[in-house]
Amino acid sequence: MKGSTWLVTLVTFVAGIVVFSSGYAEVVRYLERPTWVGLALIAFWFVLLIFLVVSLGFIMYAVDRKAGNVKVKISVFEKLLGYKADAVLPEARVKSDKEQA
Repeated sequence: MKGSTWLVTLVTFVAGIVVFSSGYAEVVRYLERPTWVGLALIAFWFVLLIFLVVSLGFIMYAVDRKAGNVKVKISVFEKLLGYKADAVLPEARVKSDKEQA
């Protein structure tokens, strides 16, 4: 991974920890005194946490895809990375080259 990828990954991870902590605190507050605002905040923190987890998964997939360590393609990530549906995984390409030799 390059330096900027490490930085983005670290920031996303730390943001996920902060969001999880804030969401948990909001759940505790909501259980003590339920309000509509508290419920909306819980939903907000939950959606943000899901977004951060998916973002981390995407970053890890992109790095592994570039390194040739992906065994199973994730079609949504493949489309976001700009690969075609029939793109061959780097690992499969290396194996087929070895088999031909």
